[in-house]
Amino acid sequence: MWSSVTPERAHRYIYEETGLERAEGDMLVGAQVDAAKKALDKANKALEKHKNTKTTNIPKYIKDKEVLQQKIDDAQVVVDYRNNVKSINQIFLVNLQSENHNNMTGEKTDTQNITYSADGKILLKVATPGLDGYIVPEGVEAIADGAFANCDSLNYIYFPRSLRRIGAEAFRCCHRLTHVIIPSSVEEMGARCFYDCHCLNEIHLSDGMRAIGESTFEFCRKLGHVVLPEALEEINANAFADCFGLSGVTLPSSLKRIGSQAFANCISIEGLVLPEGLEEIGGMAFIGCSGLGETDIPKSVKSLASDAFLFCE
Repeated sequence: MWSSVTPERAHRYIYEETGLERAEGDMLVGAQVDAAKKALDKANKALEKHKNTKTTNIPKYIKDKEVLQQKIDDAQVVVDYRNNVKSINQIFLVNLQSENHNNMTGEKTDTQNITYSADGKILLKVATPGLDGYIVPEGVEAIADGAFANCDSLNYIYFPRSLRRIGAEAFRCCHRLTHVIIPSSVEEMGARCFYDCHCLNEIHLSDGMRAIGESTFEFCRKLGHVVLPEALEEINANAFADCFGLSGVTLPSSLKRIGSQAFANCISIEGLVLPEGLEEIGGMAFIGCSGLGETDIPKSVKSLASDAFLFCE
């Protein structure tokens, strides 16, 4: 996991909240530790001087030592945290140095057997049995079609703000993946992107996304309530089909089209509100949504398939 964390991101984790630059943070931590060590040394010397006397100040020195020891322990935690960042940097540099470059294709593979394009902007494929999680490094702009498909042990994935596109079937059949946050930089997600990720129960979609591809979340059985972004204009065929646990979906006012079987067999959906401005509802769009009940059709709808709400009570 650490091999995919850049030095810049690692330092940001620690210093972002304080507003300090890396050098300033290191200097401040160093000063705190030095001060604590000097104070502890002073307390130790004072305790040694008086330990064989009957002075009533000995308990005070003991207490001071305990307090100061706690302070240095606390300071050391910060130092260890800083040193961990340095270790991350070293691992990152080692990985860069040990990348295997394929002279024929121009591709490069990191130490986790994850292959990138020569410029590092496209994550091409994963060949790591048992990969349980991954942090996609900053600078990656696209994840290729099928890159993580069938990574059955993958239970988390974190995307950088540089990411713009997630390819078709990129995470198909990642059966242990439970939640995904798509950054606002992502403009496109390919067809069947998260198809049959049946443990996926939470998804946060990019604010900049204008369309959800065909079968993107089909067979995501545990997916709960979904809030779709305001810029979204189109939900393509089978996008949420057979999401049996989908209890509700919030549709944005920007939505223009709902494709065929987009929400087919979403038996748990209740109280759907179709936005004014919606123009098209495709064939069998909500077929088998048995819990849906009566739904008002906006006046803006120009094309409504006769079987759009078939088998809805």
